[in-house]
Amino acid sequence: MPTKVSVQPAEEPVSRTEAKAWLKVDNTADDALIDSLIIAARMAVEDYTNLKLISQTVEEVYSSFPWVGYYRLGSHPGKYDAFKLTCSPLIAVTSIEYKATAAGYTTLDSSNYTAHTYQKPPIVTPAYSLSWPEAIDFPEAVKITYTAGLSPNAAGVPDLFKNAILKILTSWYEKRGENVKKLPTDVEYMLNIQRIIYW
Repeated sequence: MPTKVSVQPAEEPVSRTEAKAWLKVDNTADDALIDSLIIAARMAVEDYTNLKLISQTVEEVYSSFPWVGYYRLGSHPGKYDAFKLTCSPLIAVTSIEYKATAAGYTTLDSSNYTAHTYQKPPIVTPAYSLSWPEAIDFPEAVKITYTAGLSPNAAGVPDLFKNAILKILTSWYEKRGENVKKLPTDVEYMLNIQRIIYW
């Protein structure tokens, strides 16, 4: 689903000092380039794995509430009731807003839904015995705002991801022309261990 990061991470998983030491760069001429490549490499890792490395606020929009499937166990939500969020791991859902009319968004009370943070990818369902409300047919009829991330700061990001960022950074810094592959092969192999696959 379409997403937008409304609050960026407070810092990057890899600092400029760490990146320059890895690259063996001892001057300041390329500092701005290295800074931008760190951000781009982090975003490439996040895009490939469907993980946010450092806590970020994400807005995700849907054209409707989830369709209720062909089965439902009593009043317990079936799998088709769930929003499947794009970014993992889910920290918390800040709000769910929906358009009951064309006039504007209505905020759904948090007691009406449950965020399942252990699921990968994370899901949001109606609270037990409840159902989703009705929303108009509109491209952005439902907007979920949530926070996602492995850690609030760089210190808590596992080294696997930092090493992947540094390897991508090296490839992009040293080969400034067009690369055919999206990521270096060894980086993909490293990240496949943690990659969240959508079902």
